[in-house]
Amino acid sequence: MLLLVLLSAAVPARASAQQAAAGGPPACSSGRTALVLSGGGVKGLAHVGLLRALDSLGVRPDLIVGTSMGAIIGALYASGLDGRTIDSLARGMPLARVLNTFEPRAARELGRLQPLITWEEGDRGIGIQTTAARQEIVNALTSAALLGGNLLARGDFDRLPIPFRAVATDLRDRSPVVLSRGDLAQAVRASFAIPLVFRPEVLDGRVLADGGLSANIPIAAARAAGATRVIVADVSERVAPDSADLQAVVGIADRLVNFLFLQPLDSLGPEDLYLRTALPKTPSLDFAPAAMARIIAAGRRTADARLGSAACLPYGPPAQGRVGEKVGTVGPVSPISPLALGLVPGGSLDPDVVRTRLHALEEDPRVWGVWLHPTAGADSVTLDFAPVVRPAPRRTGHVGLVYDSDLGGRAWLGLVDRRSLGANGSANLLVQLGEYARDAQAQARGRVGGARFAPGPIASVRVADETIRRFSPDGAELPGTGVQEATAFLGVEVPIDAAWRVQAGGISRWWREPLRGDDDALGAMVRLERFTGFAAPTLLAQLQATRAYRRAPLDLRWRGNVGRVRLFPRVRVMVGDSLPAALTTPLGGLEEGFPGLRFGERRGDREFFVGMALDRRLKGPLYLRLEGAAGRMTSGGVSVGPERWAVGVRGGLALETVLGPVRAEYGRTLDGRGAFFLRVARWIPHQQ
Repeated sequence: MLLLVLLSAAVPARASAQQAAAGGPPACSSGRTALVLSGGGVKGLAHVGLLRALDSLGVRPDLIVGTSMGAIIGALYASGLDGRTIDSLARGMPLARVLNTFEPRAARELGRLQPLITWEEGDRGIGIQTTAARQEIVNALTSAALLGGNLLARGDFDRLPIPFRAVATDLRDRSPVVLSRGDLAQAVRASFAIPLVFRPEVLDGRVLADGGLSANIPIAAARAAGATRVIVADVSERVAPDSADLQAVVGIADRLVNFLFLQPLDSLGPEDLYLRTALPKTPSLDFAPAAMARIIAAGRRTADARLGSAACLPYGPPAQGRVGEKVGTVGPVSPISPLALGLVPGGSLDPDVVRTRLHALEEDPRVWGVWLHPTAGADSVTLDFAPVVRPAPRRTGHVGLVYDSDLGGRAWLGLVDRRSLGANGSANLLVQLGEYARDAQAQARGRVGGARFAPGPIASVRVADETIRRFSPDGAELPGTGVQEATAFLGVEVPIDAAWRVQAGGISRWWREPLRGDDDALGAMVRLERFTGFAAPTLLAQLQATRAYRRAPLDLRWRGNVGRVRLFPRVRVMVGDSLPAALTTPLGGLEEGFPGLRFGERRGDREFFVGMALDRRLKGPLYLRLEGAAGRMTSGGVSVGPERWAVGVRGGLALETVLGPVRAEYGRTLDGRGAFFLRVARWIPHQQ
């Protein structure tokens, strides 16, 4: 036992001797050394390079104080993760998905629609959505990433392997707020709440935003916490105003962020060390993998060049912490249950399960985030929890506009109400108005119980008035056929996991057509869907069987990458029998169509289609896009056969904008047909 004590006491001295032998700075003999990490958006990832340099020297700070991105990196390091692990986490985080500046998305209940304007009704009334990030993903990622440190801190950041402080700003008077207690993830979330990008965090009655607004380089906060010397890592922007394109919207926004976060540097003493990593012409919110790698490498180069000039360094072994093993009490949590968080009062504590459940919250439409607030329980291995739930807005409204050069314009309005049917129910209304189709759908759904993937009833009613386009064999448009229909569905929806869900139930349909007159049908429908957003693989398989018709479509698409080229394969198969006109489909569908053909050509009830699109970024939001496809459409007979096959290619440019993607392309078929494709925003056809 005495030998173990002597060995453990000798570790810091041995590290100090090794550094002295290598000609490095001596060990600090007294006082506390704080590592101060500035904010700076993606440029704050330079701190990761600094941490890896500190690890290589055996340096262990006595305190970490961070602002914004510095708070994120600092909290992970203070929780016991080394620089190499944080490097891997940073490169693997879907940060570009969080900042969907060019991909605004409507409420989950409305599916894949992309809004132009969104308004939300919460506890403080109605307001226009102004943030660029997806809040549910931001909060879920923050809670999950910092879970380990949260469980170690138990409500007191001095209990972490390295004591930690996060700096935020009180929006009422722009004063700095130093957070040392509470939920670690919530404190860090408040520290990086960049205005107009992330929502402020309400904590202890204060509305907190990014700490960079008041103390972007929080040296004063470190000294107030007892630091006698500081190692300052600064990545704030200090370049000349003419270095950015101030005529561009992105350049203006980035310049405003830099102005807000620019403050005079606090005075430094003879034992303090200042490390500045200059990253000119680096946008604060560019989380592209190549940019992240370049920034981390720049931070490492700065650290390697400057650490040797320190007056002294605090050497020491990595500190370890112990996570609790049992769950004690769990405070009230609504509308979700403790079980949905992986917390069973009196049960064992499995951090991996809790982390998985926190990640899944980004797909729960009832909440925008949960802060666990763990505290010390009745004994040393027990943790109590008092979760704070951030509910989703009670009501949301969305307006969208889409233009297609062939299909004309379409406007839509979507409304979602998450409270009128109780805590576990929601209702939504979607109205779409276009040149060829006008429809309205009302839907209500519920959940039975508070489990993570609880099944529940679903009911919907849809009415539509549509003009079916008709074409001659050579592609000349003929007078269209007007049809009307009304559909009702009553059944159950069963979520399998965060992406997969099944709907099954009864369907009733009435329709009117010029040639067939009025008709109706009653039957059953089963629908399998995989949906996690625009960029994720999706699958839609459906079977409708009624006394009058049968219909079985399959739509499969996914996404891959080969170097800097993105690939978008898709497959469509449909088999139908005696279909109403509104349930027939054109070759390639109405969302993408078929290269070289106009939308609505080769319409029928038997389709087989395969296609592959690819794009490559040229500069900024501008992409080069190419697509090839082959398919066959018939009415009756078999879907796959040697006759009536079409082969086409299409190419052009795509631009990501806040209105949605803007695409200008030209397509041509193997038999010489050609068609232009011009579209603004995403076209999501509705067919049930």
